[in-house]
Amino acid sequence: MSNIITRTSPKRRRPAPASELIFVYGSLCSAGSAYARSAGLATFVDTGSVAGRLFDLGSYPGAVLEPEGTGRISGEVHALRNPAPALAALDAYEGLGPEGEYVRTRCSVATEGGRVLKSWIYLYARPIADFPLIPEGDYLAYLKRRGKRAGRFVRQVS
Repeated sequence: MSNIITRTSPKRRRPAPASELIFVYGSLCSAGSAYARSAGLATFVDTGSVAGRLFDLGSYPGAVLEPEGTGRISGEVHALRNPAPALAALDAYEGLGPEGEYVRTRCSVATEGGRVLKSWIYLYARPIADFPLIPEGDYLAYLKRRGKRAGRFVRQVS
């Protein structure tokens, strides 16, 4: 019996490996415009959600965790193939640093497959008061309803 579960979409759930996982919720999702940037770094594991709220920052989303809240952020869990360089590349893409917009932290992801996985997530690190809430917590669905595609301007990092 195979340990891969077929879903209604062409993606397949994969068993969570004993490696580092990352939860993505915007342009790095498999349907996002920056997926090619992460495709060589990670393997899709499952779709899922985390407790929190998602905000429209203009050309990309920002997540805020709220473990006791009722809001959910939808996204995907990916297993990092080579964690240290993969995280370094993703940190550069997300602009981590003292003046950066994001921080990377651990969270618990409830997967569609019924598991709870510990995963890295990038959270928005600045005040969110001036940004609109994405009430359903699904950035790609939110953009699709508006006829837009996920993406962001990112300077090249050498």
